[in-house]
Amino acid sequence: MDKIFQFDYIIVGAGSAGCALARRLVENSDATVCLIEAGPKDSNPLIHIPFGVALLSKFTKTNWGYYTAPQTQLDNRCLFWPRGKVMGGSSSVNAMCYIRGDQRDYDSWAQTTSEHWAWSNVLSIFKQSQANAQYDAPYHPDYHGDGGPLGVTDLRHQDPLSHDFVAAAQHAGLPHNADFNGALRYGVGFYQVTHVNGTRCSAAKGYIKPIITHPRLTVKTNALVCKVLLEGKTAQGVEVEEQGRRSQLIASKEVLLAGGAINSPQLLLLSGIGPQAELAKHHIECVYDLPGVGQNLQDHLDVIIQVKTKQAVGYGALPRLLPKFMRGLWQYATARKGLFSSNVAEAGGFAFSRHGSQDCPDLQFHFIPAVLLDHGREIASDYGFGLHVCHLYPYSRGNITLASADPHAAPVIDPNYLNDSRDAEAMIDAVRLGIKILQQPSFAKYAPVPMAPACQTLTDEEILAFVQAQALTVYHPVGTCKMGREDDPMAVVDPCLNVHGIKGLRVVDASIMPTIVGGNTNAPTIMIAEQAAHFILGETNTTVSLLEPDEEPLV
Repeated sequence: MDKIFQFDYIIVGAGSAGCALARRLVENSDATVCLIEAGPKDSNPLIHIPFGVALLSKFTKTNWGYYTAPQTQLDNRCLFWPRGKVMGGSSSVNAMCYIRGDQRDYDSWAQTTSEHWAWSNVLSIFKQSQANAQYDAPYHPDYHGDGGPLGVTDLRHQDPLSHDFVAAAQHAGLPHNADFNGALRYGVGFYQVTHVNGTRCSAAKGYIKPIITHPRLTVKTNALVCKVLLEGKTAQGVEVEEQGRRSQLIASKEVLLAGGAINSPQLLLLSGIGPQAELAKHHIECVYDLPGVGQNLQDHLDVIIQVKTKQAVGYGALPRLLPKFMRGLWQYATARKGLFSSNVAEAGGFAFSRHGSQDCPDLQFHFIPAVLLDHGREIASDYGFGLHVCHLYPYSRGNITLASADPHAAPVIDPNYLNDSRDAEAMIDAVRLGIKILQQPSFAKYAPVPMAPACQTLTDEEILAFVQAQALTVYHPVGTCKMGREDDPMAVVDPCLNVHGIKGLRVVDASIMPTIVGGNTNAPTIMIAEQAAHFILGETNTTVSLLEPDEEPLV
């Protein structure tokens, strides 16, 4: 064991939550902070070019590359679960859509936790994190902020196919929605994205880059945290491995886990915090029997309805589109505009199944002006386009368990997709509506040919078979360190995110969500970190101190 280093706060995971939390602790207190990331620096240029998202799934060095256990309701398939393993975490590899979810999502959290999490309270936190470049109509100031670290803006480029989708969805009966983060989510339109000046604004870029040289911030990359160091039932620090050598980092105040819905419960289990029977399987001493660790896993199941065309349209990596890409490359190099400033998933929206309503949509669309195979890991040989459809409020629950006591071993991920029949019903409704949209006159000029599913007239049983054979994650796992009051037997953290039964240890990431939000999870995860910073700084009675004059300003 190598040297022991001491900090006030140690944050495990430099993803969406970890970066936001580190920034707030550094700039609003006199504390020393160590931010630890298992992956490398965010130096891959494809991270920063928005269109690079189409290729990032091919890079194994910036991705944990997880797979699920065989899913009994999905033809026993093991699904690929990409998660960011790089500075910025999944905010460095995601599609950059900025969505908060529904107001009722947070009010439901408040009912089982505390009023801190009610929509009326978290809205101000969303606003303080945001630097919305379109801080005018239709983006009402009641819902948007312009002074935060996270760049949010309209896309600089939208493919003609994306406009056709918005028109087609309206022909199919959905209203136009100019702002999914306003009063209502229902309807279709274009997503706002986490961009700044035509480049990705990850949590690392928005929150950490401006303070990267701050003397009270230490950032460690390529550093794997193996366990939390405990003295009795108090967290003392972490054991970290760098280049094959292990050392101890001591936290004088708190250890803050921000590894996400997979890695945070895994680290708690490796540290002896979790269900006693699960720990015994791997000969790990049980420090505190906490049954909810790794349970309550929720994710948005998604399937893509795809068509092919003879016309050279969209973003396919095919010969007849080469001039379009060359023109786009020049536009991006000279003005940060054109197709390379696109996040690919430009348009989408919200609708409802038999289990939802117009007031509370439970379906989401992401339109893709290209044929997408295996998360983009395979090159498509056809021109065409596709529509992602997913169910936002799954009833099924899964879990994260250990495969081994070895911290290098991936945990066992079992989302338990479609275990509840209501989820299958919602997916059937989603596919049926998606097919209807792609059949509208706006797309007729392309003479589209059904590709997946191969037929557009299907029974419910045939749609379900299609979902079982083709559905994948849309990358939103949450819930495995559930937030709840002390009387909730499955709660892992309290409403201030302290781990039940353990002092000096919190979990601050998407794993604390009691229930999944109705949309993309990146913005809510950042909000959770901002909220946690309020809790921590309020408890320590610190005062706000400004950044040093020579440091970079906010994005």
